[in-house]
Amino acid sequence: MKLRSYQTKIISEVIARWQSGKRRVMVCAPTGSGKTVLFAKIAEKHLVDFPDGRVWVVAHREEILLQAKQKIEAVSQRTMGIIKFGYELDLDAQIQIASIQSLTSKLADMEISPSLIIIDEAHHAVAQSYQDVLKKFPKCLVLGVTATPIRADGQGFQDLFDALVCGASVKQLIEWEYLAPFKVFGAKLIQLKDVKINNGDYHRQSLIDRIDRSIVYGDLLAAYQKYADNTKTIIFCVDIQHSQATAATYRAAGITAEHIDGDIAPRERAAILERFRSGETKVLSNCELILEGFDLEDIQTVQIVRPTASLGLYLQMVGRVLRPHPDKAYARIIDHTSNVALFGLPDSERYWSLDPVPAPLSGWVEKCPSCEHIFRPLKGNVTNHRLMSRGIPRQFGRTICPNCYRSIQFLLRKSGLLFNAEVPAIIVEGLPPDDLVEPSNWTLDLDAAEKYISFAALQRKVYQVVKLIRCPDSHRWMVDELCSILG
Repeated sequence: MKLRSYQTKIISEVIARWQSGKRRVMVCAPTGSGKTVLFAKIAEKHLVDFPDGRVWVVAHREEILLQAKQKIEAVSQRTMGIIKFGYELDLDAQIQIASIQSLTSKLADMEISPSLIIIDEAHHAVAQSYQDVLKKFPKCLVLGVTATPIRADGQGFQDLFDALVCGASVKQLIEWEYLAPFKVFGAKLIQLKDVKINNGDYHRQSLIDRIDRSIVYGDLLAAYQKYADNTKTIIFCVDIQHSQATAATYRAAGITAEHIDGDIAPRERAAILERFRSGETKVLSNCELILEGFDLEDIQTVQIVRPTASLGLYLQMVGRVLRPHPDKAYARIIDHTSNVALFGLPDSERYWSLDPVPAPLSGWVEKCPSCEHIFRPLKGNVTNHRLMSRGIPRQFGRTICPNCYRSIQFLLRKSGLLFNAEVPAIIVEGLPPDDLVEPSNWTLDLDAAEKYISFAALQRKVYQVVKLIRCPDSHRWMVDELCSILG
């Protein structure tokens, strides 16, 4: 299998990083650019250079594993083993395809060691299961491959990988005809006002409630018939019920449509995907399943009914339709959300880095007063302590900024006595507790309040909580008001 020029360049750069002592290398390559072929070639070259070596390819989903196995066997002409529940082990094979779930369960009993670990969809490598595998083999080479090297929590990958190698951009790949040109159609929009953000993306239940109020399934069908009638289409929905109802609406209109999700049994899931591949099914509606590792060149349309605040999720969705095919003059993207307006077109130029990228300014995020980086503290990296502020016990947290590594202190919102879970925390570095933002003119029996469980019950004990009176301009906090009078 002949490599493209940009793939050859990536391989050369990866090997150069390894030779320079950077043992863990991440590769960023857009969806559809041939990532699996790329790491298949790297695996084969590694075994040529190190005949006694062993390569493990690790992923989190069966569809990704089997697809990788097929391509690596075609490139390397080697028999491969599979480490996954339900498959017979063949640990003599030099290349193993491993489910991360099965691998971690067998890790303690493993008598073989890899010389190279390849992590497909490496943005998942932040999970503890991947960390356990990498810690078990601290001397082996590591290659992480992803189209989206970004974390929704604002943390970076600099503690996981030593170097980042970026391939060609989406714009370049379209110009070189390795990806398809596209057209974006803005359909009836889902209204997202006041939908909360949690863990770097929209809160699921809030999103479901808003979609049910702002758009009907007939709107989705009408947009499909207007912009992409009779085309092979993937629909991205918010949850399983939403996806099932969408598929039912299309079937009622005479369109062969099916729903698929991760809870469906693997054998039935494979049958659904095969019917979609063959064309027996025209429209496939899903809930966050057809996002990674699903390569089908003749998909003509993606219909996005899943709003997101995550750039990574957005790029995974639109990437499903960008693979070129002789029968596809252009890819169609039907957007019922503000995703395109928020993140730009699929071929917008983007700068990728291992360094932390600011998280969305909503939900539980904190802002470092030194470098102004916005991030969500990892629970394991936060120490809690209680301090007195003007005679009131307050709960504080302390953590390390992942960008500048300074220690920062912040007021925890969930002290249970004053701060609602939706009120942004206030970070003030280097100031004593009495200089933190304080509400005035309020009365609360703390001992009695601790007996109350719900915030609504607590509200009835608060006679008055009014505007913040001291907010240092030097820290430029966006909070103008903690809350109005409650009760």
